[in-house]
Amino acid sequence: MNRLGLSIGPRSSHARRVMLSLGAATLLIAQAVPTAAQTAATSSTGPTIAYSLDLPGGQTAKVFSNGVAAVFSKDRRKVEFRSFPVTPQYDEMAVQTGLPDKAHLIADLAAGVKAPFADGRVLAVFANGVTGSSDVVSGRGAAFTNDAATNAILARLGVDRSERLFRTHARDSLAQMRANAELALGMPLMDFSNAYRFHLTGASVRQAVTALLQSPAVVYASPDFRVSGSEAAPVPIPAGTVPQLTNRTAQPPSSAGIPPNYAIASSAQSLLNAPGTDAAAAFDLIDRQFHQLPGQDEIITNVSLGDLTDASVVNSSDPCSFWATVFGPTSVVMGGQRYLNWPSMPLIPAYTSDPSGKLNGTGEACGIDPFLGEVGLDFSMMAPLPHGQQRAGEQGSGLTDLLGIAPGASYRLVVPAPAGPFATISDIDGSFLGAGLQSPAPNVITASLGFAADQFGFSGRYLEDDPLTEAIIAGLVHQNITVTISSGDGLRTFTNAAVAPSGGSVATIAIKPR
Repeated sequence: MNRLGLSIGPRSSHARRVMLSLGAATLLIAQAVPTAAQTAATSSTGPTIAYSLDLPGGQTAKVFSNGVAAVFSKDRRKVEFRSFPVTPQYDEMAVQTGLPDKAHLIADLAAGVKAPFADGRVLAVFANGVTGSSDVVSGRGAAFTNDAATNAILARLGVDRSERLFRTHARDSLAQMRANAELALGMPLMDFSNAYRFHLTGASVRQAVTALLQSPAVVYASPDFRVSGSEAAPVPIPAGTVPQLTNRTAQPPSSAGIPPNYAIASSAQSLLNAPGTDAAAAFDLIDRQFHQLPGQDEIITNVSLGDLTDASVVNSSDPCSFWATVFGPTSVVMGGQRYLNWPSMPLIPAYTSDPSGKLNGTGEACGIDPFLGEVGLDFSMMAPLPHGQQRAGEQGSGLTDLLGIAPGASYRLVVPAPAGPFATISDIDGSFLGAGLQSPAPNVITASLGFAADQFGFSGRYLEDDPLTEAIIAGLVHQNITVTISSGDGLRTFTNAAVAPSGGSVATIAIKPR
């Protein structure tokens, strides 16, 4: 979603100004409609209002048929324009309006503008010999470090708060973790035991990063970049398709070692048979030779993004009430622990994390993804159980009767609970460390995350491109935790990148004819 941007000042004639601005924006935005769409939908009336929406805090929005959204403040003195791509230009299976559905529009608009990085915040790692004077220091002009020259730079930038990242874990333990990985790799790694987050009041993020990088006491300085999932915009299945599929009788699998779950038996999960995945064959082999499920006795933690709410906050004064009330709770709390409670899957313990690396088994997060789209995609590939082993009352039916590629494993979910409107790299780094240092430790950590997307739909950066994140991942891997991160594969929305018939994101020439 892109921001076009406009602000209306407080005047007695503000309503008239808003309408004039809307009219001007409509003329401006009409020029941005793709040529194909203009040709197909030439009309003397121009764009029409597709949706009128209520947002948190008394805000309202009008979404036009050409993908433009006008978001009004509660007093209607300000209006901000944003744009959504109209699907027909990319996907012939588009729904009638070509826009995301109403629920996704509300969620996206309510979450606010997707800035590339957090405003008024920078990250830094100090060189050897320079460190923070305390884990948390507040007050403009305070002695944030043990180095006078560095303190002078921070004072000029208007820093009024510093906090050591990952401080839930002992500094010495983190330093040793990094040193061991560094020795094993034979290459230097960023010292994440000496990483800090600063709040700015006297300089922009770009100015602060530039100034810090000029200091010999600073070996790393970066904006706190926004992190996003790899999930593409959903396209609704046409009405009538699901009943047609689920009413068919699924053919039994050809191998006795493969469970008769509907999604695999009906080829709804045909990708599991594809040569790029070949999970069905592996399932059969593991069953025949080892008499166990794939993933047996492993602990797999998924680090992802999404809302964690429950029924107790619906229609309440809780900060997450809007999200739980409008979109429904995403989890349940039982016995002092939050869980994902989805058909065909085991109960999955869910935790929130903060930048200090602290996990909370009953913590809540909201305004990130109330549909748990990325989380659902990840676990639907890994966790669904054979039909006969699914929980009573939560058995899958039809297209929810999925089969995971590692149903024998135990699963956990860790999502950041950011202080701001979106999750950032420091939030995710805290999630990784919190997940990796949990007891008992996981065998595998998975994540489908990246840094935003470019104009072609490809993710702009891999998480591992960030030196601080790279060092943390290296430290976890050296502790015998397999870390697998899926991002930057070109399968974001709005792209016609070639994808092999195997389902893998490789050039199609890699699949040779037999």
